[in-house]
Amino acid sequence: MTRYYVTSLRTAATALLRHVRDRWSIENSWHWPRDTQLREDAHRYRESNGVRIMATLRSLAMNALRLDGFWSITEGLAALSHDIRGLLALVGWREPAQELSSA
Repeated sequence: MTRYYVTSLRTAATALLRHVRDRWSIENSWHWPRDTQLREDAHRYRESNGVRIMATLRSLAMNALRLDGFWSITEGLAALSHDIRGLLALVGWREPAQELSSA
């Protein structure tokens, strides 16, 4: 799809292209996954605290997945959706060396 941009900025075409792509990279890497994979726009909350809490939890989830090597949120969710130990390891949980019942 072709897009046209009008600007009064005096710069080289490559610098303008980089500027436009940098502006869209936030949308493509942050807002779009929140809306599509985490379905943020589909949720309706009555309390403003609920909105803030859920937005924070979504941010934490996305950052944890990306720090673990999942650039695709969909792939990260699919890989860990049935892996409780993997999910716990993702947030830093370490299993105890021995079960308390066997001590």
